Amino acid sequence: MKDYAKRFLKWQVIDFSENEAEEHNFKTTDPTITFKYAGADPVITVMLARKMWNDYPYIRKIYKIDNFTLEAVRLLAQNEVTLDYEYLDALKEETQRKLKELQTRIYSLSGVYGFNIDSAKDKVDILSRFCTLTEKTKSGKFKTDEDALMKLNHPIAKLMVEYTQTRVFLKSFIEKMASFRGRPVRINYNTVNVPSGRLSSGASKGNPYYVNINGQNIPKEEEKLYLHHHPVIGYVLKSE
Repeated sequence: MKDYAKRFLKWQVIDFSENEAEEHNFKTTDPTITFKYAGADPVITVMLARKMWNDYPYIRKIYKIDNFTLEAVRLLAQNEVTLDYEYLDALKEETQRKLKELQTRIYSLSGVYGFNIDSAKDKVDILSRFCTLTEKTKSGKFKTDEDALMKLNHPIAKLMVEYTQTRVFLKSFIEKMASFRGRPVRINYNTVNVPSGRLSSGASKGNPYYVNINGQNIPKEEEKLYLHHHPVIGYVLKSE
């Protein structure tokens, strides 16, 4: 916002460092300077809004559409989501079993039992026995992320990718959603957090009204559906 103030309003706003705060603590600042720093934000907001409203007339049309959209998002975030905890419990057991099977297969193929599959160092040690590792991080260490492992033509690397994906699915989604048992489940959605303007989702820090999960990032099962004509409602999607 301060960059826009300089660019569009020709106003050089004072920087926070001019407050001479101790360890960036706002309460230690000089009030004779701080009130100018703090007071600038609402003034800039109003002045930029007026400039946009007058210089870019199409904003007036977008503003109405934006309000309708924001209301839809607000209602979406207020809606309580119903979770099937019995299904999550069963899925948790199934995923834990799959994780154990993948772990056993990795140990069996590598011939080394008990190493930490989640450790980048251990993965490099095992993979270097079977593959030539080439991709490195900026610090000079061999890469073991999903993209790097997918490029390696060896079954252990592929199993490590599947193991990591399964573990993330278990820890970040199944176990997290299962932990919501006994409380209302509402998912937060944000309309202004991403520079591209797309909708985002995530926890609202310090606000227990929402659960701590990204509602847009939950893995979904793929299902093929086909378009069919319907005599009453026009078209419907069916599995046939």
